[in-house]
Amino acid sequence: GENPHHRSNGPKNPLNEDLVTGGSSSGSAVAVAGGLCDFALGTDTCGSVRVPAACCGVFGMKTTFGAISTEGVLPMAKSFDTVGWFARDAALLRQVGHVLLDDPSSSSELLLAPSKFLIAQDLIYSCKPAEYSQILADVAQLSASRLLGSANVAQVKLENFLTKQVPELKVFKKDSSTSSREAAYSAGRRKLLFEVAQTFSAFFKKADKGKMSKVVKNRIKLSLDFHAAVSKKAKGSREGEAQGVSTECAVVETMGDTLNEALSREKVLIVPSMARLPLRKGAGKEEMAEWRDDNFSILILASATGLPQVTMPLGELDDKDGKKIPVSLSLIGARGSDKLLLDTCHAMVEKVCQVAFQQALKKQKSAGKGNGHVDQDKLMAASLKDQGNQAFREGRFYDAVQLYSQGIQLDDSLAVLYSNRAMALLKLGNFVDAESDCTTCLSLDPSNVKALLRRGTARAYLAQFQEALEDFEQVLVLEPNNAAAAQELERMKEAFSTPAAQDNA
Repeated sequence: GENPHHRSNGPKNPLNEDLVTGGSSSGSAVAVAGGLCDFALGTDTCGSVRVPAACCGVFGMKTTFGAISTEGVLPMAKSFDTVGWFARDAALLRQVGHVLLDDPSSSSELLLAPSKFLIAQDLIYSCKPAEYSQILADVAQLSASRLLGSANVAQVKLENFLTKQVPELKVFKKDSSTSSREAAYSAGRRKLLFEVAQTFSAFFKKADKGKMSKVVKNRIKLSLDFHAAVSKKAKGSREGEAQGVSTECAVVETMGDTLNEALSREKVLIVPSMARLPLRKGAGKEEMAEWRDDNFSILILASATGLPQVTMPLGELDDKDGKKIPVSLSLIGARGSDKLLLDTCHAMVEKVCQVAFQQALKKQKSAGKGNGHVDQDKLMAASLKDQGNQAFREGRFYDAVQLYSQGIQLDDSLAVLYSNRAMALLKLGNFVDAESDCTTCLSLDPSNVKALLRRGTARAYLAQFQEALEDFEQVLVLEPNNAAAAQELERMKEAFSTPAAQDNA
């Protein structure tokens, strides 16, 4: 958003003038955030709607590639360029979408709903600082669970998905330490550079380089240098061409088709809008480059694949000077699911996001700031345990089982998750799985009294009376005054002693 040719070095962020406004469509975002207009158009090649929306605390929509014509728009990268828009509230964002997307078969009154939420856990926990990532994680889980029920929410890792479903990415891995996400970033970035070079090659040759900002000049030069290297390698050789940008195109296309299929049937992926909080103005070159690269690693997901993405503001944090820093989340859907995303965004904001954000802030304040070295999987598993406990207290036993199960997927060493899931399974009459969960819990924590009590109860229902007696006796060894175990033990002994007493008589 900073522009050396602008009289004030770029538009000012209405929410906090110390923060950047985010990118090439930031003028539109600033106009909306400042109340100069109700909504405004923008273009998004690799984040130019989504990042300004996140930096200025407004809603921003990046559409499916090709959903809205780019006729008359100055091109940048032919397979990345999309038309989008900004608004201050989700309802208006949705209304604008129903006009621009122009689908006469749909009704603006009928709200579409997702079938399932997928939370990109590794993307969220890659965000910095740790406090920011934890807020996003808590809001995503709480909002999604409250809107659809926890049974329709799943934690996923994009890294695992890409590794299994898009093995072609290995071409872009420097060595065994390179992740599939890094390879996807590399493939998408190389394709983008090639297309930018195709667009600006003739312009750059004629342009007065002295009037260009260093950032813009360096970006175009980087694109042209890459284009030249690829073209030289491919010249006169089919093998060279196969190793050139056509490889990137093929891999990105495969990645896009695979993600599109994974999000079919109205599934919605929850991701961070940005990997970092909005940057302060005047940041140094290295800090700016790191901020841009970190954000690009997330933005490339929808950009390179042509998927739609909506950015929705959650609220603000306070910086050390008491000024506001906006926080946002994003939703990604399959190609053509633009209206589903707009409707889902509207429903989440209207019904759940605000409360979830306040709860996340409250939780963080009570926990303290931390040192940024927390095992994020364990932290999220503990959060899911708390949510499962709440569901159990409310009598939503099936939801509780689902939440504990998600926690176990993240941290299978947390014994209490198995014990608590067994508690909910007992309520549902699933004694076999309850007994198995308690056994697993006790293998991790042999002195867990609650697991012994619950396993004893499950075994009694399964007619494993001797084993049940042994569990209750073990409870009394650990806690001699445990009334529940003593009562169960006495009841079972009376039941088994009656036939013997009659025989003796």
